[in-house]
Amino acid sequence: MEDKLAMYESLIPLAGIGIWERDLSNNKTYWNKMMVEILEADQDQSYTIEQIVMLHKYPESIRQLMLRAQNSAQPETMVSQLTTFRKNVKWVRLRIQAQMEQNNCTKIYGTIEDITREVNIVSKLQSRDQRFSHAFQYAPNGMALVSMQGNLNRVNLSIANILGYQKTQLLQKTYQQIVHAEDLSKILDMISSLIALTKRTDQAEIRFLHQKGYYIWTMLNLSMVHDDLGKPNYLIFQLKDIDERIKNRQLIKAQNSRLQNFAHIISHNLRSHSGNIHALAEMAINEPEPEEKNHLMAMVKNTSSRLLETLENLNEIVKMQQQYPVATSVIMVEKEVNRVLDILAASINQCNAVIELDIPYQEEVIFNPAYFESIIINLVTNAIKYKHPQRDPLIKLTMRCTEGFKQLSVADNGIGIDLTLHKDKIFRLYKTFHHHPDSRGVGLYLVKQQIEELGGSISVESRIDDGTRFILSFPNRDLQI
Repeated sequence: MEDKLAMYESLIPLAGIGIWERDLSNNKTYWNKMMVEILEADQDQSYTIEQIVMLHKYPESIRQLMLRAQNSAQPETMVSQLTTFRKNVKWVRLRIQAQMEQNNCTKIYGTIEDITREVNIVSKLQSRDQRFSHAFQYAPNGMALVSMQGNLNRVNLSIANILGYQKTQLLQKTYQQIVHAEDLSKILDMISSLIALTKRTDQAEIRFLHQKGYYIWTMLNLSMVHDDLGKPNYLIFQLKDIDERIKNRQLIKAQNSRLQNFAHIISHNLRSHSGNIHALAEMAINEPEPEEKNHLMAMVKNTSSRLLETLENLNEIVKMQQQYPVATSVIMVEKEVNRVLDILAASINQCNAVIELDIPYQEEVIFNPAYFESIIINLVTNAIKYKHPQRDPLIKLTMRCTEGFKQLSVADNGIGIDLTLHKDKIFRLYKTFHHHPDSRGVGLYLVKQQIEELGGSISVESRIDDGTRFILSFPNRDLQI
């Protein structure tokens, strides 16, 4: 027996496992010191197998384990909870095997290993996982666990509600399938930053496809989970619905743009009206012929009437500043162009400008009247302002219809613009391209803002010393009142 105990003790440093043996021929039990330590037993006291069995929380399961070992003659294992002789609770892993001779069990032996620390770690991990699972499922923000390839492996109820899908539908998709094409690069840049460890989390405003077919704005917070080797394992998407906030911001931006347009119309266009009235009045004062003086005074009266019309249009803009989009009406193009030319009559006459119209009589566009007047005033006055010093201005206004658009071009024979240098700047605010004393860099910016706000566009063709042609494209659209 001493040899056997010595053998058992020699295994202690290597395994830290309690070893025991029950010899059924003499009903004696042997165990090593590790058994004493694990069970916290009294080293000077002897214990029966039944006493050891009763330490376990479910002693009957231990008896069944020993019985299975005897019947199978194979190793049998299980994990059990026990209370030591010092009343401390431990988790142990048991291994029991029977020694058979001529179909009779002569010995039962086994091992016991203290796994309390491991079980507690697993228990803590399970508890943490449960808390995470609960927080994940019921988080107010949308959450998704996403593979590095983009598969939505797990989603919560909030993200399903934000995007309008069933959870099962989302689990069949990748984020690449539901993100707006223009925002995909943002997500890829965020992932690159997380992989490079330059950031622990990152966020951006991202549009995702709603189940009903439209895109909604979200604030995406992105983080990454790494495996034990430090390699990227999966992504955590957190989404907050900010669609209403973004739309309100866009609405405020549009309102500010309209207010800016309104301010520019007042400062720029009314100056054209007042300048023409002043010029006509001065010409009338200095005109000696009564008949011509009367004609000039009639032009002053006509121009002042046009000024009143402009003020009425501006008043309508003030009334509709709270509306979005800007209200529109039917504009008879030839009639409205001629009205604007009447306003600019003094400036046109002073420089001997020739105006040529090629506009069908009944042609019309759906547009805002104040904006239309502002656009024509700006383009015609620019043609006069930047006339060629060696020839009188020739200004041609031509109307043509293309698929989906009606195009009005305003062409002149002036000094032209070097588009090689200035094409990207021509419609920017406060950008000027000639040393004219009245150049302020506002007119063309204003024209672009006004026509684009109502769904149209403007382009330019020009060569130095060979004139400039602006092409206005008005969309075919319904009235907005």
